Amino acid sequence: MKTFNAISMIVAVAGLAMAQPVTVQTSRYPGMSVAEFSTPDGRIRVHLPESAGVFSGVVIGEPAGKSEKEKTANGAKLQGYVVEMEGRSATVAKGVLKAAMPAAGAVLILRGPNGEVTTASVAHRLGEWGLDPNFPEYYPLFNLMHPNRMVVQSGAPAAVDGHFDGNFETTQVRFAGEPAAMLLESQNGVVVLVPAGVKGPADLSITENGNTWSPPVQVVGISLSAPKTTLRKGERTDVTIHVDGLNGVETAQRVKVRNNTPGSIRMGSADTETIVIEPAQADAGGVWQTRRPVVGVAPGLFSLTADLEPPMYCAAPDCVKLREQLTELTTKITGKLAEITAKTDEAVKIVDLAAKARDGGPAEWDKRAEQHQAAANRKRKGSDAWKDEQGKIETAKTTAAELRAARVPDDSRDTIANETLDEAKRMDERVALLRDDVKRLKVEIVELKAELAKLNRALDDCLKKATK
Repeated sequence: MKTFNAISMIVAVAGLAMAQPVTVQTSRYPGMSVAEFSTPDGRIRVHLPESAGVFSGVVIGEPAGKSEKEKTANGAKLQGYVVEMEGRSATVAKGVLKAAMPAAGAVLILRGPNGEVTTASVAHRLGEWGLDPNFPEYYPLFNLMHPNRMVVQSGAPAAVDGHFDGNFETTQVRFAGEPAAMLLESQNGVVVLVPAGVKGPADLSITENGNTWSPPVQVVGISLSAPKTTLRKGERTDVTIHVDGLNGVETAQRVKVRNNTPGSIRMGSADTETIVIEPAQADAGGVWQTRRPVVGVAPGLFSLTADLEPPMYCAAPDCVKLREQLTELTTKITGKLAEITAKTDEAVKIVDLAAKARDGGPAEWDKRAEQHQAAANRKRKGSDAWKDEQGKIETAKTTAAELRAARVPDDSRDTIANETLDEAKRMDERVALLRDDVKRLKVEIVELKAELAKLNRALDDCLKKATK
């Protein structure tokens, strides 16, 4: 009994000694910043505006614990934590902080269940977005970041810039008819969580104080997969980056891949990589995919994330010039990719026609169609043999039409070895020229993409300077 009490006391004292202080970290996201408090009971995230004025921000508690029992107990404790700003407060249980961000910034306070206090200094940061003053009040509007169609990521936050009143209660946002959870509303925009099940072109409906607006929007999905997520030192695997919902996208999209566990794996020469996806690179279904090798540097689990980078805009002359150069270069690359596709398709078609021309001119294929028709007439209609002859008839007729459209000589059988085969040889020569063109275009695209990468880096530097 005494031994049990002694052990209990030691555990209690150790528990007190190991109690972790509350820490806070502030991170920036499109249209908002997030203050995350780490407490012994779990994490508390407060969504804050990037502009001065009235706002509503969601307060989320994530309980700590390895078991459901621990999480339930810690979750109950988190409900009693209180966040405060400028005399306004909200419990985690309430879930929404309604306050006003001063122009000079503010202090965000977290009060624990036992009265302990943690503070975080927060400042608004509103860039030069070029909002059009002629838009009616309460109508959200897209700035120059979205000249064609707003592109957002499925299951991720999306920022919509415009005129709002900072009150969740007067605002509704839907993607493809599905309600989108709001994370923040300020007087300059709203940040919502895009429903995970929506992909591709979608209807976005925004209602503010009874006024509804429906701008075009594109929802892109991004997922990562790997054969294994645990590597030994020196072991290698490939991570597949899968992007879908690109059908209808009109501008290049930037996906940032991050290595969250640099102590476990190495991903290329850096822990982050920005991949630029041109519209022409997606397949007919709007899907683009690539792989990136990773190598284990220490045994253990590894983690990567991939996020759609929101287009940023600033009115600084250097940024404007770089953006114009990027647009021009992107258009040039897209045109050359389309040219490669067209020339490749043409080469494939000519190769097929040349093979058919070697087997006879249009008249010869007409004759074969007649022969197969005669054979079909001798078969029982609907039988497999009859269906086979019907297929051959269709092939012969189609081939004859294609050869005539390509101006292949309509020779008799006696002259096939001359004009028709000569034309087939000329077709081979055209195919060789087309393939040379494709090789040249691919080399040009490699050079243009290198130039594009330099411009992207320069624009990133310019944007960082403009938004400091």
